[in-house]
Amino acid sequence: MAINIGVTMHQQNRAQRVETVIDLDVNPSVELCINAEDRVVSATGINSDAQLILEGMDLTGARTNVAINAVLGAMYAHGYIDENSNSILISVDGGDEEKSRELQGKLVEDIDALMQGYSVEAFTYTQADYIYMGILKNICGIKTMHSMEELFNESECIRTLGIFSGNDKL
Repeated sequence: MAINIGVTMHQQNRAQRVETVIDLDVNPSVELCINAEDRVVSATGINSDAQLILEGMDLTGARTNVAINAVLGAMYAHGYIDENSNSILISVDGGDEEKSRELQGKLVEDIDALMQGYSVEAFTYTQADYIYMGILKNICGIKTMHSMEELFNESECIRTLGIFSGNDKL
């Protein structure tokens, strides 16, 4: 009986232990804490808009992809994501950098596919992409990211960003 209790407690601890933190930043910004079984341990609204998005949602125990679909679906339903507001910053922080990068790449693909289902051509990017955009903005002598969007040829910008970042899927 003592062994059974020990195994049960170990399983409960493993289920509650955060292995990866995923941030979805659209403004609203949501943080998902994920365990080793690819299940949500907690979902936190980083700002007041995100707290409203998460209101009434219990994502605890949901698979990561289900939770992300629910959060982004709610953001879409509330008008935070549409054909004009279509930038999604995704950050993945886990113990293993290579594994985190792989997960981040998979999530970017999944999010892009989800947004296509809403007929939204989303611009899903990572922290590294965001840094490269800032560098590119400065290289081009453009004062703000908004001005960059207005003054810089989008396809050329994306192509150049892909060259800088080594991400040919941009």
